[in-house]
Amino acid sequence: MSNSAISPDTSTRPATARLATVSRDSVALVGQPMAGTTDIALETLELAAENGRDALLISTAWGSSRLDVPDGVACIDCTPGSTPEADASVSSPADMTGISMPLSRFLDGADSPVVVLDSLSSLLLYVENCDAFRFLSVLSDQVEGAGGLVVATVDDGAHDERTVRTFAQLSDGQVELRETPGGVEARGKGLPTMPARWLQARR
Repeated sequence: MSNSAISPDTSTRPATARLATVSRDSVALVGQPMAGTTDIALETLELAAENGRDALLISTAWGSSRLDVPDGVACIDCTPGSTPEADASVSSPADMTGISMPLSRFLDGADSPVVVLDSLSSLLLYVENCDAFRFLSVLSDQVEGAGGLVVATVDDGAHDERTVRTFAQLSDGQVELRETPGGVEARGKGLPTMPARWLQARR
């Protein structure tokens, strides 16, 4: 009988490069607000776009005018006072229908899409947990059905245990971030492409 054991992943590829290749999964990207969670999410989208995947940012926390959205990455700006720089603008994260319309247009024919919701924590300031859960559940089903990846950023420590458990049901795995003197590091939980050991978060 051949040895089917999987060798440990000793690659030094950063977390963003690993996430950019994930398909048919939903991932929670969890970190403190100062850990650069948004920057890591944007780099993941950039690398995905460079690899020929359709990439979309749904921004509920920062307006597109305040973000360096990479070339090749579409953006739905859901922040109050959103600017024409975004591909689509929605007046508030509370307008779930307004978000869903440009989202559906993006997903129509999308090739292995990567969609980042930045951030779930901000969205929960505007809508009830049940509404956010329903939205994220539908989003995950649509994107994973197209062979894609959903990444939802979450502020570590911002939610009670019940909320954490509720939304964990929608994630296939989790990427945790931490700040170190040498930069931000990441480790995975429940993701084959992300080892449980700490590694460099960005390239």
